[in-house]
Amino acid sequence: MRFWNVLRRLAAISAMAFAATAQGAPVTLTLHGTIAGYDFIDLGVAAGLTVGTAVDLSVTFNETWSDGSYSFLDPLGPVSGSATVGANAFSFTGGHPFSFSSNGVTGEVINVQPQFTGTGPTLGGGDFFGLFAVITPALTLESLRLGYGFTTNFPEGLSVTNYGYAQISLDNYRITPNGPNEVPAPATLSLVMLGLLAAGFARRGA
Repeated sequence: MRFWNVLRRLAAISAMAFAATAQGAPVTLTLHGTIAGYDFIDLGVAAGLTVGTAVDLSVTFNETWSDGSYSFLDPLGPVSGSATVGANAFSFTGGHPFSFSSNGVTGEVINVQPQFTGTGPTLGGGDFFGLFAVITPALTLESLRLGYGFTTNFPEGLSVTNYGYAQISLDNYRITPNGPNEVPAPATLSLVMLGLLAAGFARRGA
């Protein structure tokens, strides 16, 4: 009986984790725009990403906040996609939630900012470290920025990295559903394992 009490507790904990991890579905962001400005570092001068440079991108990811709720535990992946910025090519293979904002009274999500990661060219000595998108629960895009980091190494072994962002215009974009998500959420896997464990002990006791 003690074992079954422990198992029930584990199932309850897993169920709570499942409730805290929102269900999601993949969507695809497509955009045709241009470099519109900069934050912190002028990437036109530092990286050759001048204002007016054409930007074309498509990235598929998992969104979970269109219901007005969000947790950093929600899976953003799988992520895939690519972009061209002028003559430069980028590939997106991963990502993670960078930040989100919510109504302090109701807790309803205002927007979520994913950071999409992958590979991109080194420009002007700077390294690509992410594409940052701010997206509302209505799946409208509020901002899109391409991030570059410039690291200075000092003789003492210290290094300092300064980050700059190229703002991308939002003149022509779409965020569209991309079918059901077949990747189970982490809590779903926990519930499946508990179910198998319970079935195994039930067979032993039979």
